[in-house]
Amino acid sequence: LKNKPNIYIVILESFIDPRLIKDVKFDKSPLAEELKKYLINDDFSHVISPIYGGGTSQAEFEVLVGAKAFAKVGSIEFNVLEGDRISGFVDILRKNSYNTYATIATNSGYFNSKDAYRSIGFEDVVFLEESDDFLLNEEDEKIFDGDVYEYNIKKLKANALKKPYLHYTLGMYGHFPYDRNIAKRPDVINSSSSDERVQRIANQFYYRTRALAKYIGDIINLDPNSIIYVTSDHIPPLLTNGVKYTRSSTENISLLIVNKKAVNVNDEKYYNIPRVIYSTICNDDLDLKSVDEKIQEDIYFKVLSQGLKD
Repeated sequence: LKNKPNIYIVILESFIDPRLIKDVKFDKSPLAEELKKYLINDDFSHVISPIYGGGTSQAEFEVLVGAKAFAKVGSIEFNVLEGDRISGFVDILRKNSYNTYATIATNSGYFNSKDAYRSIGFEDVVFLEESDDFLLNEEDEKIFDGDVYEYNIKKLKANALKKPYLHYTLGMYGHFPYDRNIAKRPDVINSSSSDERVQRIANQFYYRTRALAKYIGDIINLDPNSIIYVTSDHIPPLLTNGVKYTRSSTENISLLIVNKKAVNVNDEKYYNIPRVIYSTICNDDLDLKSVDEKIQEDIYFKVLSQGLKD
């Protein structure tokens, strides 16, 4: 690679746009006004996750590796990996002198994550619930996205990351039961739905999108030539008791920003996103539709076998 922009990837827990829930009206848009300038016509791109309602690491595997998560070995790919390096997006960047960092808004007890992130190619992983330099707010059930972003920006401002780098963030704030620190983030959105979950998610979304807009703006101010990709792991297990969605249960919102400009990635599958980003860096139009299911399956088993210790 001749061009090596810093890359920021963010996967957010159950990051669903409440505007896509059927037959529900809101007295105010759940989308924070501040984020609109980073979208295309006030809308996100819509991409295809391998999962609905759970299994966050499946989405992580596809976005970070670039291989389809077939769930054919132990059901969760992360659980199979033992720490040996696997060929994939993160590893390719490392071979092109990228430094690799991750900020994870949990402890290290989920999905064999320590070994899995090491296999994927991350050299520096911070689990915020275990970190001495992150102050946990005991009033929050899950770490608020904005607090994660603030932690990341402090590191960027302190030049704590060696360039060029890939910086990955996993958020957990939108996890069921969608709790929120009401004292800090009171209700600002009212919905016509009788389902309390919709009300909670809508208010979470407002605060999450406001925090995300600030984070994107902060990154662009510090690093204007960067690539930023944000998506959800999956939509939450919400589609019960009459709650319906205007799209497929595996369609998720995302946004890709290259050189301060939003790029449309509608209908891309998660495992194609690394190819889109790599193609952008190479300034080359890769054929994203050419890898058929059988070849994807071969790639899948090869990648998993690489992650096993001899």
